[in-house]
Amino acid sequence: MRNSRRITRFLCGARKQHVLYSSSEKHETSSLQGWSLLKGDDKSESLHKIYTFKSLKDANYFVGQVSLISEKLNHYPEWSNYNKKVSIKLQSCNTNLVKSITGKDHDLALEMESIAQQILSPAAIQSNAEYHLLFYDYIEGILEKRAPHRPAHLQKATEAVEKGQLLLGGAYDNLDGAVLAFKADRNTVEDFVKNDPYVINGLVPSHKIRKWTVVTWVAFKPF
Repeated sequence: MRNSRRITRFLCGARKQHVLYSSSEKHETSSLQGWSLLKGDDKSESLHKIYTFKSLKDANYFVGQVSLISEKLNHYPEWSNYNKKVSIKLQSCNTNLVKSITGKDHDLALEMESIAQQILSPAAIQSNAEYHLLFYDYIEGILEKRAPHRPAHLQKATEAVEKGQLLLGGAYDNLDGAVLAFKADRNTVEDFVKNDPYVINGLVPSHKIRKWTVVTWVAFKPF
C-alpha cells in the first residue's frame, strides 16, 4: 500500500517566519555518516540522505520522532516517506538569502542519526549504554515543603527526559525518598543533582549514585 507523507519547510523569502543564518554558522558535515552534500548551479547547498527501515511502522515512527525534534528546533526538513524509505533534504537560508547548510541543519541531522540508530540497532545501543540509578532521601514533611519547588524540579526532569538522559523516576510510596534511572554517565547525573531545585532548597539531605548494569530490557517500539 502506497504511503507518502511530506512536510514542507519554510523556503527562502517565501514566508515571514523564515530565519536567516550567517555563513559563519556553517558546520563541518564530514561527521554525518551517509549524508551527501549537494551543490546547485545557483550556489545553493543541501544535505541529503535516504533511510531504509525494516517496516513501514518503523519508518512512520522515525518520521514522528523527527517531527517532534523539528518543532523544538523550529527547523523543518523536506522529506518523503514511501515504501519503508524516508528521503531527507536539509537546507536553510543564509543572510544573503542563498539556500545553504547551517548549524540547524547539522544539529537536526545528528538528531536524525540518533533516532534512526535506536530504531535500526536498539540492542547494540542498549548494550553499549551507560546507566546510573540516583537515590534521593527526602526530609520529613516533603509533601508540603516541596510545593513551591516542584514545578522547577519537574521542569528539570523533563529537560533530562527530552535529552534522552532520564528514563524514569518517582518517589517511594511512603514519600521518604525517590529513585531516578538515567541512561547517562556519572558526570551527567551529578550535574542533574547539583542543579535540581529539590537539592538546592534542602529537600534532599543525602543522595547516592550507583552504576547500573542492565542485562535485559524491552526495546522501545511504536505500538
